[in-house]
Amino acid sequence: MNYAEDRLDRRARADEAGATVAEEITTDLEKAHDVFKIHGTFTVAASTDNVDSFLQLIDAHELAGRTLRDCGQIRQSVFHFGMAWKICHWLEKQYHNDNINETSNEWKAVGDYAQICEIGGFPEIGILALLYYRCRGSLDTHNAIVEER
Repeated sequence: MNYAEDRLDRRARADEAGATVAEEITTDLEKAHDVFKIHGTFTVAASTDNVDSFLQLIDAHELAGRTLRDCGQIRQSVFHFGMAWKICHWLEKQYHNDNINETSNEWKAVGDYAQICEIGGFPEIGILALLYYRCRGSLDTHNAIVEER
């Protein structure tokens, strides 16, 4: 998540289309809302077992999160970034992708969530989210990752 780039991208799109930034923000929120209406809630999508539905939900939550962040609605943005992470986490658990690396979708999602928590003024929640991710979803000591040096 790069706040400055997102704002410049939105401004550039608005300039190209001859629209205002406010219209671009409205358009982005409507795009995200349309996906939410199509796929319903996470629970409904989970019953379909369609990976594409989950990926669309993740993208929609990230778009809504970025857009709300740009509007200054940080608490609402935290919710959407949290939902994107939750769905990524569920997908990786469902498909048994135990590779914890910096290229996975969940790594990006948890990083975005931690960053928006910091922007929102509660960095300790972001730190716990990163710890939870690095411990593979369990804070038990026998599951903790120990890096050898």
